[in-house]
Amino acid sequence: MREKLLEQMKGAKNAYDLLLEQALKLGEKAFSSLDDTDVFIEGKTNILNEPEFSNVSRMTDLFRTFEEKATMVKLLDKFLDPKGVQIAIGSESQVQEMETCSVVTSTYSCSGEVLGVLGVIGPRRMNYSRVIPLVGYTAKLLTEILETQ
Repeated sequence: MREKLLEQMKGAKNAYDLLLEQALKLGEKAFSSLDDTDVFIEGKTNILNEPEFSNVSRMTDLFRTFEEKATMVKLLDKFLDPKGVQIAIGSESQVQEMETCSVVTSTYSCSGEVLGVLGVIGPRRMNYSRVIPLVGYTAKLLTEILETQ
């Protein structure tokens, strides 16, 4: 039992490290841009591995939504209120093409001023117990990095 538990803990740590690495790369991209309304989406093809997204027309609509900067900015603007981690499940995002998805976000800031939102978009049945702390930690880490610059 101990070996199995250690093996599961190693797997969870590896998955966490990978997600954190992707989030930091995305943050790096965000800060290399001068446009205040840039939207960066990384790893969107990962969603293709989820059974809910096997419908080609649904995926086409979802990917089109990812590509429409105005729609994504409108979605993320809803999460600019600095209240920590926020979650929108299904239609709560108010974006029809994302009704099969959930969005977990948190703001990052510098000198008390909110600079942006980072988050994870995934299936409604995503592993919230893993994603919520990851998003919160990444936003906190990004804020700390910005504060020391």
